[in-house]
Amino acid sequence: MRAAHIEGRLELANFSLKRGVPVGCLTAGAVTGAAVLGEAFGGVGVLIVAGIAFSPVTSLVCASVIDGVAVSAVKLLINRFWANHQHKALGYLNKIFEGLVQLKAANLHFMRYMTDAEEKANQVSEEIKDIQLCLISERQRRANRAVCTQTMK
Repeated sequence: MRAAHIEGRLELANFSLKRGVPVGCLTAGAVTGAAVLGEAFGGVGVLIVAGIAFSPVTSLVCASVIDGVAVSAVKLLINRFWANHQHKALGYLNKIFEGLVQLKAANLHFMRYMTDAEEKANQVSEEIKDIQLCLISERQRRANRAVCTQTMK
């Protein structure tokens, strides 16, 4: 999961939190209004709760208060759990990213070290080939004997 996904989720959460309360209140008001109208026109309605009859204005106010509490509770739960979880996930992703950057740096250092070791191994191999040529060739042995004799004198 990339950090952009989590940032998108956080933007969605912020958008939902800003727009959720007005939409929730309007929805509850519309439902309560329909229930009041249903009772006024002889329908079942919701004006009677637990045996207590409410007036239409009281029903609308109670529905708005209950809806405000419910939407605020949902907002709090989303903010507390889901958005905070996304922030934690983003923090973990940042730590993983930092670890990967350090791993990349260590890998580059190791690659430079191995390249240097390979160059030195090639140099040693070439010098061994030169020494083998000196031991095999008669002309090289004579030249080396002359150099050694001069060195000893």
